[in-house]
Amino acid sequence: MAPGNKTVPRDMKTRFAILLVVVLGVVIAGLLVGRGPGREPRYQGRRLSYWFKEYYRYGVIPDPSRRDDEARGREAVKAIRAIGTNAVPFLVADYFSTNQDSFLKTNLLPVLGKLGFPPLITSDQIRYAASEAIFEIKPPASVLLPHLIPALRSNDPANRSKAIFLLGGVGEGAEATVPHLIAGLRSTNFWEQFDAVFVARRLGLPVKAVVPELIELLQKREQQYMPSRVNLQRQVEFALGSFGTNAASAIPVLLDMLKQQDDGSWRCWGAAIALTNVGCEKRVLVAELVKKMDAAADDASRFRVTTLLLSVDSTNAMALAVLMEYAKPDSKWRENAILELGKLGSAARPALPLIREAATNGSNILIRQKAQKALENIEAASTNQDSRPQ
Repeated sequence: MAPGNKTVPRDMKTRFAILLVVVLGVVIAGLLVGRGPGREPRYQGRRLSYWFKEYYRYGVIPDPSRRDDEARGREAVKAIRAIGTNAVPFLVADYFSTNQDSFLKTNLLPVLGKLGFPPLITSDQIRYAASEAIFEIKPPASVLLPHLIPALRSNDPANRSKAIFLLGGVGEGAEATVPHLIAGLRSTNFWEQFDAVFVARRLGLPVKAVVPELIELLQKREQQYMPSRVNLQRQVEFALGSFGTNAASAIPVLLDMLKQQDDGSWRCWGAAIALTNVGCEKRVLVAELVKKMDAAADDASRFRVTTLLLSVDSTNAMALAVLMEYAKPDSKWRENAILELGKLGSAARPALPLIREAATNGSNILIRQKAQKALENIEAASTNQDSRPQ
């Protein structure tokens, strides 16, 4: 041995190698115990991972060209429901997964799918399927919420938004989601607001404490005519409507929103339907819609607000007269007007001569067919009404 050179004894090297193998073995064993098949819930002897794969391949995201797999999809849904809350930790992990699809998966597998191989399911679709599976299970808030708290408190708005959306799957104890929904509604992030509104509408009465927050969100005027803001506005209106008379305090704001839509466009629908659902007096709502019908700037706007008025008050004589004008032979709105008259049932009896003429005369076979269908609907509804005891 040259002076100054040091070597490690052979037995020491051996002991170090053995120690390294032991440590690695302990780590691997820990992973197997924590994530292995023994800890994964089962149904009919098969692990959740098997059923979830069946679920996202043939259940929630079925391939319409493979109808023979429908039974597999139904069985997967049955399995997910049977495993129930035991599946929640696994599904939440899949939902928040950051997996990305490889080049091979996105480019080669679709080709193989056309050759009869299992359909391609992307990572995004798997995440979506995980959320749908949780919605199938409807776990109690006490089970689901603890798994979402880290994301709900995250500094990342995207994670918070995803967690808020998943709150829509809560079953029993939905009241516990209220503080998180309020935080989402107060956020400056559009998607947090949007998902909080979606969940409030989905959960309904158990989260009625969010009604004041929904009203406040509706009152925010800035950027309301941007497409995203208008869409959010409509969703808030629908959400308020889902609370029924528990959201009666929203009536003044909803009436104000209705009055602002002076073009008689589709923007009126959300406010009008919400007003009906939250208990606004019918005469008040009808009076506002009559004003809008009379003030409509063009035929398209007038037609839309007329059909809206008739959906609120099917016997309104003024609106019915306007709709019948649209159903005349020289109107470009004739086909649409005939369809709307057919929806009114017995209330459209005054229009029967007009519709009979459209069903028998004219060169447009499509209009004749629509008129014949409308005629059948109105006559059947009229017969049923006349046969009822007075």
